[in-house]
Amino acid sequence: MKIGIISVKKGVGKTTSAIYLALAAIKNDQRVRVLDADIQGYASKWYYGAQFAGAPLPFKVSGVNMEDLKYLHIPDDEWAIIDAAPERGIIDACIKVVDYVIIPTSDSPTDLHQVRVLLEAVPADKPCFVLITKAQKNTIAFHQTIDALNDTAHEGTDLIPNFETVIPMRQDIKKAWGTVPNKLYEYGEAYIELREEIDGRKSDSTKNNRGDKKKDMVSLTFLVERSLRNNLKIRVAEKRMKMAEAGQEAISMWLEKNQEPRTGEPRF
Repeated sequence: MKIGIISVKKGVGKTTSAIYLALAAIKNDQRVRVLDADIQGYASKWYYGAQFAGAPLPFKVSGVNMEDLKYLHIPDDEWAIIDAAPERGIIDACIKVVDYVIIPTSDSPTDLHQVRVLLEAVPADKPCFVLITKAQKNTIAFHQTIDALNDTAHEGTDLIPNFETVIPMRQDIKKAWGTVPNKLYEYGEAYIELREEIDGRKSDSTKNNRGDKKKDMVSLTFLVERSLRNNLKIRVAEKRMKMAEAGQEAISMWLEKNQEPRTGEPRF
C-alpha cells in the first residue's frame, strides 16, 4: 500500500504528518516505511537525528527519486508513506504510483487555494483526502475553513474528502523533530481514519466521492473569501452604527441643553 503526502507549499506539516502517521502505524502493528522524496531530505534528517540521539525511529526512512518511484514495489502487507517534495515533477510521479493521496494544509485561504491546485492534478478515481494541520482552533480563519469544507455540500457540489480529525498547533509536535515522539496526539485518530478507509469500512457515500474537483474547490475558495468579506462588512457596519448612535445622542444632548423654552408670543 503506497500513500503519498503531497503539497506545493512548504511548512504545512508534510514531513511531520509522514513521521507521525508511520509511528501510529507501527504502534498498531502495521508494517510501514517512509520514503523521502524531497531533495531537502527532512524525513531522512529526522531519521538520522533520532538515530544519533540514541533513540532511533522504529521504522526505516529511505531516500528516493523520480526514477525510484516509477519502479516502486511494496508488499501488500506493508505501507509505504511517501514524503514528496513540493515540486511538480515529484508530485506528479508520486500521484501516479500511490494508492492514496493525503494533502496537508493549514487553516488559511491561501493554503486552501494550493489544495485546489493539487486536486486538479489528482485523478478523480484516486482516493484523496485533505488533512488540516497546525490549526489554531480559536481563530476566525479556522472556523471559516471548517465551514467552507462542510458547506460545499450545500452549494450543490460534492463534499470535499477530508479527515474529520484536525491536527492543532502544538509545541510538542513542533519540538519533536529528530526524536521519537512520546505521544501521537491527534495523529493517532487520523491513522484510525486512514486505516478504516483502506480497509473499506467507510460507506460508499463518502468513499471516493470526489465529484467535480474544480467546481468543488472554486466553491471552497469562494466561500472562505466571501465569509471573510462578509465578516469585515459586518464589523464596518457595526462600527458605523455605533458612531451614528453616538452622534445622534450627542446632538440630542446639545439640543436639550441649548434649546430655550418657548414663552409668550413669537417674535416677528
